Amino acid sequence: MDYRMLYEKLVAEAEENGLGGEFVDWGISISKWRADPVALALYGWLLENEPEGMAAKSERQID
Repeated sequence: MDYRMLYEKLVAEAEENGLGGEFVDWGISISKWRADPVALALYGWLLENEPEGMAAKSERQID
């Protein structure tokens, strides 16, 4: 699965609805991502490939 494409699609859909990328990050973090294999993989991809974005968030925002 292409996680960058998935993440960018989710962000684009959120922006179309006036929400933005922070909403997507928040949604991933509160949607019990540990129980959802796709959300878990996307979260891992974000940590690995977008570390500066994840570092800017507080631990509470991520988890």
